[in-house]
Amino acid sequence: MLSKIFIGIFFLVIGILLGTFFGKMILPASSSIQKQIANSNCQHKLINPIFCNPHPSKTRLNTAHLEGELQTYIDEAKKEKKVTRTGVYYRDLENGPIISIDAYENYYGGSLLKVPVMLFYLKQAEQNPSILDKTITVDASIAPTQLKNPAQAALPGHTYTIRELIDKMIMYSDNASKDVLENAAPSLFGKDNSINKVYIDLGLDDNTYKTGALTLEQYATIFTIIYNSQYLSNAMSEQALDILSKDTYHRGIDAGVPPDTIVANKFGIPVTQANKPQLHDCGIVYHLRGPYVLCVFTEGKDYFALEKVIAGISKMVYDDVDRN
Repeated sequence: MLSKIFIGIFFLVIGILLGTFFGKMILPASSSIQKQIANSNCQHKLINPIFCNPHPSKTRLNTAHLEGELQTYIDEAKKEKKVTRTGVYYRDLENGPIISIDAYENYYGGSLLKVPVMLFYLKQAEQNPSILDKTITVDASIAPTQLKNPAQAALPGHTYTIRELIDKMIMYSDNASKDVLENAAPSLFGKDNSINKVYIDLGLDDNTYKTGALTLEQYATIFTIIYNSQYLSNAMSEQALDILSKDTYHRGIDAGVPPDTIVANKFGIPVTQANKPQLHDCGIVYHLRGPYVLCVFTEGKDYFALEKVIAGISKMVYDDVDRN
């Protein structure tokens, strides 16, 4: 009797082991199909899927060759006088490899610094969701600055919800909306809870808030923080990335990836010294093989040339992830 029980247990264990082995052969642990199945019921689509699948498989990729190719591309762009300097930051958000090329030089953020303003208000909305529906009337002292999409400008004397101002500020890069939101913060939340506090929370410093100067590495980290819900809740992080994915600038990182690729990004054209135009683009590219952060800061003489360099770098990175 005991021998039959032991025999039964033996074959049961063998069956489990074989099932596990052949199951892995049929569906590799790193396959995108498995990730889609694991996350099919996840309510969040843009933040780290670890919140829905706590044990995702990891396969570390070798990025040394890509870094060399990017450096060669940048060197050629400098020789051809398309750029005077360029910084690149790449981070695989699933597997961890990082490429950092001149990512610690100071640039001016310009419209990139609209993202901390958005994060500040979304943080307040965690405690009081109705704050996003509160209305603000644009003061007459704030001049419309929207050139690309005049219909999306925040106009003096007009009233908008905070939600609408955030959309205009991020999606259409409206400077007036940013000014309105910054000016309203002290009266809405008190001086002790001002926007410059979010800079510190995100790893920036007071100098960035005052002058707009920051490094590529500092700014790129913000997108990793949003993706991993390290500053906002899961729901608000998802909302932040959704707004960023609707950015209407498509001639930088977007131009280097297939049209149907989701890119949650923000561009910036800061006002700097004469004859030293800067153009930056930074965000998360949702490649089918896994999302990654890509930020490119550029300086040169011609904005169209800078756009082409950013798009070229974006394509190189996307294609390399494709091959791997």
